[in-house]
Amino acid sequence: WKIERPHMGGAFKYKDTDKDITPITDAFSKLYTTKVIKMSEIDESTYTKHNKLIIKDFEGLITEMNIYKKDEIYWANIKIFADNLPTIGVNDYIKNNSHRYDGWFFELVDFQGEVLLNYKP
Repeated sequence: WKIERPHMGGAFKYKDTDKDITPITDAFSKLYTTKVIKMSEIDESTYTKHNKLIIKDFEGLITEMNIYKKDEIYWANIKIFADNLPTIGVNDYIKNNSHRYDGWFFELVDFQGEVLLNYKP
C-alpha cells in the first residue's frame, strides 16, 4: 500500500526557524505500508514508543498521525480533518478519503517509521 499526498517540493522550514523539516515531509508525502489492521484489534498501551505529528497544508487539510513502535515494527493511525477555512477541494478530499484512514492501523516500512517516530521539531 502507498498513501500519497501532494508534495510541493523544495525545503520546508519549521515555523519561523531555520530548521529544515524536509525529511519529515518527504516521509509523510509518500507513506508506504506493509499491513493494515483494524484499530479495534490493537491495544495501544502495549506499544513502547509513541510520537504524534500534525501537519497542516496550505489548503486547510490537517493530518494527524500517531506513530508507534512495538517489537521493532512501526505502526501509525491517521486522521484527516479540515481547519476553520478549508478550500472546497479539502472538504471533497476528506469526504472521499476519510474512510481509508479512520479506524485503521498501518504497519510502516522501517525507514519511514523510524523517521516519523523519532522526529522532533
